[in-house]
Amino acid sequence: MSDAAGRGMGAPGPRPGPGEGAVRDYVDSRRRISEYYMYVMLILVILLFIRVPSIQRLAEPVVLLLIVFVIVDAWLLRMNLKRLIPQRLPGQSARA
Repeated sequence: MSDAAGRGMGAPGPRPGPGEGAVRDYVDSRRRISEYYMYVMLILVILLFIRVPSIQRLAEPVVLLLIVFVIVDAWLLRMNLKRLIPQRLPGQSARA
């Protein structure tokens, strides 16, 4: 099944504006700790299920640290994007 433009129903629509394209390009062009978050979290969850107290004592703080790193990474990304949008698109608002 397709829509009036001939795209499949699962195909994404056109980009709403140049601001979203600039944000997507910026995010895709850099490696961030949040890209590896799920892999590290999966390993840590498996470690938490191992019934060795020393491994559990080590894994619990690492989980909390990973959460803090992801929050800080998201905040830094937001700050960088708020600075980038006015530079690349002078007439656009940085608000999403």
